[in-house]
Amino acid sequence: MRSWLGALLLVLSLVGCTPSYTVDSINKFSQQVGVVDYFEISRWHHHVVAQDSRLAVAAQAESSEHAELLARAVDMAFSRYYADVAILQTTAGQRGLIDESQAQGYDFLIRSELLSAEPAPEPDSEDQSYKHLQILLTVVDVNSALVVDKLLLSSSKARIPFVKGEFDELLHKPLNAVARELSGVQ
Repeated sequence: MRSWLGALLLVLSLVGCTPSYTVDSINKFSQQVGVVDYFEISRWHHHVVAQDSRLAVAAQAESSEHAELLARAVDMAFSRYYADVAILQTTAGQRGLIDESQAQGYDFLIRSELLSAEPAPEPDSEDQSYKHLQILLTVVDVNSALVVDKLLLSSSKARIPFVKGEFDELLHKPLNAVARELSGVQ
């Protein structure tokens, strides 16, 4: 009986004394090895957009397919935090997008630009998957035509060769985090 109790106390003391830095080290190592997905967000300002604001979304990418996927992903993420979010169907420049947003009564323009998309090598697949995406989001106050915030998103799938992600998979978590931050929701 004493040996069981002694063994139990030893196990509990070892588990209870595991330093928190060990957990942090394991998480960091798993990112470095490529076992988990990860993303980074860099912001120029920390502007908060009121949740009752009307948002227009526009996307720019090398291909119209990527632009459409990006616009839908931004729309889905921001629709969780804002009541009125709509995709602008135009290829106009920033001034044209601002004018169109203003004419339709929107408060802010969320302009997203796909800066880079690193495809995952898949010789046998018709669907394209990605290892890394980098996106710039520009938040423009439509009434003043001023840029109030810029955010750079970098999202990567696991670095091990057989793990890859679809375009929207790589964007889901970082775009939701950005929408939550912009809305001021904690």
